[in-house]
Amino acid sequence: MILLSVGTLAYAESTTPDSSWNFNESLQQIITLFSRLWVVLAMGAGKLMSNTFVYGEFMNFDVYLWQMWNISKNFANLAI
Repeated sequence: MILLSVGTLAYAESTTPDSSWNFNESLQQIITLFSRLWVVLAMGAGKLMSNTFVYGEFMNFDVYLWQMWNISKNFANLAI
């Protein structure tokens, strides 16, 4: 996770300047892509964490959750 969140890293340069594929640049581009991608995914997850989605109100699960909570509450009150 630390590797993905770092924007720029220092690498040792290769001794062969004629190579067409540079591993360091490719790795840097992949790390940059992942560091931007996880921010977008985290923002999307944060937007979906509303009470409507968390409690399932859009699928009418909130009624069943409330009933289960009410039964659990009643059992706890009886145990006291």
